[in-house]
Amino acid sequence: MGDWQDWVAFISGEAANSYVGMAGTADNPANWHIQIGSKEGDFYAQSEGFPTQIAAADCKRLGIASTGSSDTDVFSTPPKGFTIVKAVDCDAVWVLAGKGKGEPAGRQLFVGYTTDCLVIALVDITNHNKTSEIKALDAFTHGLLKAMENGI
Repeated sequence: MGDWQDWVAFISGEAANSYVGMAGTADNPANWHIQIGSKEGDFYAQSEGFPTQIAAADCKRLGIASTGSSDTDVFSTPPKGFTIVKAVDCDAVWVLAGKGKGEPAGRQLFVGYTTDCLVIALVDITNHNKTSEIKALDAFTHGLLKAMENGI
């Protein structure tokens, strides 16, 4: 895969398929939006219809926080429209988890690094609950790891 848009489709597909394959998600369908960019916060490609614009400076702060670092103010001053919940150690990678404010209800924000890129996911979960949110986090982590296994 040479085109960044191909990587967006790859990560989105891996994460979405992982989520759908988990027991108990049938009543909580999810729509996945992926953005890939540099570790400096610039973006290379995103899902068609990516529902919001996140400033490069905010992307960089989200990326720093996704490593488990407390050297950022993203928790006290999150990007507009989001609440940042926590950075989660998912064994092989760290993932920053947050939630959207307002509509659509159930929007989850996940941020993590592959070897070379920053990946941001907005996941809109219908009929969301804690279980579906955790499963979406696991599915995003799966997508990140698969991307890393395949060279980004």
